[in-house]
Amino acid sequence: MTKTLTRNAFIAYAHQVLSQDALEPLYERIGEHNAEVAGFGDSWPGAMVEIHASIAEVRSIERQLARLENRAEREFRFVVQSPR
Repeated sequence: MTKTLTRNAFIAYAHQVLSQDALEPLYERIGEHNAEVAGFGDSWPGAMVEIHASIAEVRSIERQLARLENRAEREFRFVVQSPR
């Protein structure tokens, strides 16, 4: 069963999950991935799928939050290196 959030509940949720503290694990995974690509030419199996899915979720939440707050979307500057 899907739970629908009210506008204010979604805004509060979005601010929480888009905070720097909440995004830190994603930035760390990207950093680990990029370090492995730089050092070995590749990273762990499924890394690109996992990372891009997480980035898509963050961008989706930000897109909806920006729409509700009537402002431009923020750019999080996720830089993911492609394996060689």
